[in-house]
Amino acid sequence: MALRTPGDGPQGRITIKRTYKTFYAVLREAARWLAGQDVTHVAMEATGIYSTPVCHAMIEHGGFEQVLVCNPGHVKNVPGHKTDYADAEWLAQLLECGLLNASFIPSAAVKAARDVLRYRTKVVQQRTSGSGRWPPPRSSAKSVSARRSSSPGRPNARTTSPPAKTTRRKPSG
Repeated sequence: MALRTPGDGPQGRITIKRTYKTFYAVLREAARWLAGQDVTHVAMEATGIYSTPVCHAMIEHGGFEQVLVCNPGHVKNVPGHKTDYADAEWLAQLLECGLLNASFIPSAAVKAARDVLRYRTKVVQQRTSGSGRWPPPRSSAKSVSARRSSSPGRPNARTTSPPAKTTRRKPSG
């Protein structure tokens, strides 16, 4: 985590860097520390589902004007060795200059509606995947032999009789 504050240094800014673990209680503490430093805007790089608890902790416990979750493809770091500290400082500089665009984070109602639609789609797919199979799956070997014995064109194995004799006609002439 990097915090940029006004300062008397050669560049006029001071960067304070801290590391926090991703337990929710620790994230809540980090959000409160940032709020105590009079931070108004927070930016973070999206890392899939791993950035979700961090974002929620910042929104719920920080009281910030804006929490940005940015696409890592749009926030390319400066060349050199990639570290979390360098990334945090780079994000803080980009945020300060207003060069970051936030990713869409749906509201709780939209998330709930999406979950319902995903579940419905899954149920419909499961139902339709089984209806396309014909004949239906066989349940046991006993039922297979029963089907065979009753199918037309096949003699029943239990009641077989010798085949009837056929005679050929002799050609006349």
